[in-house]
Amino acid sequence: MEPARGRGMRPLRLFCLPHAGGSAQLYRRWAAAAPPGLELAPLELAGRGVRLGEPFYLGIREAAEDLLGEVLERREEGRFALFGHSMGALIAYELAVLLQRAGGPQPEAAFLSAKDAPQVERREAPIHGLPEALFIERIRRLGGCPDELFEQPELLRLFLPVLRADFRLVETYRHQDAPLLETPGVVMGGRADGTLSGSLGEWRRWFAAPCRLELFEGGHFYAQERHPELLRRIADILGLAPERGGAALAPLASGAGGGRLGLGGIEEGRNSR
Repeated sequence: MEPARGRGMRPLRLFCLPHAGGSAQLYRRWAAAAPPGLELAPLELAGRGVRLGEPFYLGIREAAEDLLGEVLERREEGRFALFGHSMGALIAYELAVLLQRAGGPQPEAAFLSAKDAPQVERREAPIHGLPEALFIERIRRLGGCPDELFEQPELLRLFLPVLRADFRLVETYRHQDAPLLETPGVVMGGRADGTLSGSLGEWRRWFAAPCRLELFEGGHFYAQERHPELLRRIADILGLAPERGGAALAPLASGAGGGRLGLGGIEEGRNSR
């Protein structure tokens, strides 16, 4: 990926997709930490934020199809890339597939964070259909939601339908026939993420282009805790740090990294370095 040239160039736009229960507001809070040359472009999903009241999606592919028009329109303004965390990683992947089929300008990279590849079988039983008390308990255990939310029953009652709908999307997702992606892949994760059922390296299966791994300290929600570091790393990979040479490194080879988080798919433990 070539470094950005000149100060007058339009920033590279990073379309951002949220985790289950999240909204575009999450990434708006990140904007101040974006390095020069990188512009965050949060995509709002139906049923939340400024789209509150719209019906929830029935599938991950439906979400990607809904957002495709906005990305097609805005991609004409310059270079762009995709970032999705957890549920958002699946939507970002499906969006990359749709963009490839549509032709025209393609993403510089697809950054897929904290989510198993589509073919990995889940270890945990689905939770989206659990009774309310059990569902709340599981969500609280997963983390990512402020404690104050669980102390305000009325607010929690408003939030639960979004969470249930999103968990249904993730837990019922089935990969459909798709071309191998010619967009470079960057798979990201927290070293201590206990939600993963397999190796993040399994994502290689769906890329014809190079696919590499980037690990950060932290668990499933490492991206919230370390978003300034995450955004700097994304900018480096995209070649937006010419003063440091635009550290666009070569992809990891098969077997590199090791462990549940590695690209080799070898079960050696979550915290392999």
